[in-house]
Amino acid sequence: MPSLDNSNESTNIDIDEVEEDSDEEPLHSSIPPREIPSWNTTRRPLSEAQQLKFRTYLDEELMRINGKYIHRLNEPSRGYASLKELIDDLEKVVDLVWYSITTTTNAPDTNSHTSYQTYYLLRIADDFVDYIEGYESDPSPVEMIQFVQKLDAIFTRLLDPQAPTRLTRTDAVRLTSIAERTRIQIAKSVVRGYEMEISQIYSSVLSQP
Repeated sequence: MPSLDNSNESTNIDIDEVEEDSDEEPLHSSIPPREIPSWNTTRRPLSEAQQLKFRTYLDEELMRINGKYIHRLNEPSRGYASLKELIDDLEKVVDLVWYSITTTTNAPDTNSHTSYQTYYLLRIADDFVDYIEGYESDPSPVEMIQFVQKLDAIFTRLLDPQAPTRLTRTDAVRLTSIAERTRIQIAKSVVRGYEMEISQIYSSVLSQP
């Protein structure tokens, strides 16, 4: 995994440090959302070389995840046995991207508030709609809903006009489409018992003006 530290001492990002651990199994009637870290008050800049290395890593990880998703049909031993396994890998990438957004800057010499990381978050959210459809017979509803809740919380922060990093208007339009398609697909995939959670899929994003 690439380092996101440009100091003399290289510090590798440990996903476990930015994830909230929980041994409790959520109940059907109330699925608690997973917390996400807040903005770091001292965000450090990344060099172009570091950004390129990080983007290469993200591309490779997302290709690996997509490959395992495809292999689930023709080579099950090389693919994901369940949507939960896929979400576990995908969530690590999301956590890493969000960590990089909240702790680093990408263009210290410009006034830009957009970043390449938002592209990856939108790509993950878009791909996830297809992944849900591929596991309609085994939807892993709790993990699925918690993952989308996390995406909803992240995108809501990126839609804040005062956020250090934020989505462009074009990205916001694309996100609305992704959110609506996700809600429809989850409603088709999830068994009875999660009506309240399904009605709140991307509720924060879709309530933005």
